[in-house]
Amino acid sequence: LCQEFPDVFAWSYEDLKGFNPNLAQHTIELDPNTKPVRQKQRPVNPHMEPLMRKELDKLIESAIIFPIKHSSWVANLVPVRKKSGEIRLCVDFRDLNRASLKDHYPLPSMEQILQVVAGSERFSLLDGYSGFNQIMVKEEDQFKTAFTTKWGTYAYKKMPFGLSNAGATF
Repeated sequence: LCQEFPDVFAWSYEDLKGFNPNLAQHTIELDPNTKPVRQKQRPVNPHMEPLMRKELDKLIESAIIFPIKHSSWVANLVPVRKKSGEIRLCVDFRDLNRASLKDHYPLPSMEQILQVVAGSERFSLLDGYSGFNQIMVKEEDQFKTAFTTKWGTYAYKKMPFGLSNAGATF
């Protein structure tokens, strides 16, 4: 299938078509008694900065993130080195997650999934490339995903991993 229909698969950020926002968007509902938190920028290993900048540029070019000037919520960017030597840009959303109202969508446990497929003759596995980044964050909630870097402050247009209800939305 991959060779016959390569245009329907995403192999890079630029290939992501996204999910129709009229069907689903990620919302971030907050406890009304919570005050916004602006984390102070933490130092980063200077050797990681070129890799961070490169990854940020990819996210900007792919319209996953955008520069933002003002946000009452600001988190820190946390670069994590992959086995390949590349980095994954994570955001410390702990403060935002504590303030978020939890979606109680019942995600099945691995044990429940295994019980359902037990005895089956065939199995298939789908792994969506950057799946979360294909779902839009509702426009009025995007500012809540802001994060700070030495190059400026950015926010997510598309749903990042690390948000408390992202799994339920996905």
